Amino acid sequence: MSAGREQVRVQAAEVVADRVFAAASSRVAAGIAAALNERSAVSGIVHVGPHAVTNCRVMSLVEAGMLQAVDLAAYERYQATPSAPMLAPGDDYSLIPWSLAGFAADAAAWGADVVFTPSGLVRTGDSHALAAVIEAGNNAGSSTVVTTVAVPQEWLTRTHRPRLLRELQRSTRPVALVVIGQLDPYEDPEVAQGLLAVLDACPGKIFHHRTDMTAIETLGRGGLAASIGVTTSLRHTIPPGRRAQKRRRPARLRRPLHVFVPGITEFRDVAELEAWFGDDAPECALADCCARPLTSFSHEASD
Repeated sequence: MSAGREQVRVQAAEVVADRVFAAASSRVAAGIAAALNERSAVSGIVHVGPHAVTNCRVMSLVEAGMLQAVDLAAYERYQATPSAPMLAPGDDYSLIPWSLAGFAADAAAWGADVVFTPSGLVRTGDSHALAAVIEAGNNAGSSTVVTTVAVPQEWLTRTHRPRLLRELQRSTRPVALVVIGQLDPYEDPEVAQGLLAVLDACPGKIFHHRTDMTAIETLGRGGLAASIGVTTSLRHTIPPGRRAQKRRRPARLRRPLHVFVPGITEFRDVAELEAWFGDDAPECALADCCARPLTSFSHEASD
């Protein structure tokens, strides 16, 4: 399958079935690749991003036996439309028109066992664009192709779920499902239920791409395969042009801590002394005491 291995080309579904991949967006160090090879729980790497094919080639030279897939992540910068569901290179000087089959063949020549289609993000409710993404994948003309379906989490809600299921069931290829949303989309019970509905409606077809340990649940529920991102941004894909949200931790209530200040013969809170003195807080001047800066005390039992 990969460069350096003389094997018969098989269908993408057979290559990825029941496997968990690591999704990586930069070149994977040889040491990490060797570690992945030694762990049966992780079966290969999905190279993600504009340089996925190049990174795949580099990996082929280092680890010829590593199972590899490539995903250009077009959905991070392009929105699918009914007339142009995929992001094709804009090379006006090429004598040979771009084709998905040609792209898949080139990627395979550089070591890719599986090629994800460069599908754009399908805007919530745009059923025509979703249908076009599925149709383009069906017509790919290459056994290595997996159809990428990148959708905002709202597609998994009750409102849009029926149309999503209908189009996914039309796919004649494995589907790499990328659910896009802030933080963890599956914290919303309706979205989580939508994922289960997809797995039930499309048994053995869904490659749950760029997720977290939900990958294990996917395989247990009849999913085809899954990939776990090696970084947070590869485990939870955010909408294009947006910044990742961060969870706001509730402020912790601070317990006051008062110490005796000899110069004014009063007890004052350590926080107040920190504001007064900064790093130049006076030392404890009590006889036979510790001679420590007054701002260094805490609620520890030793103090």
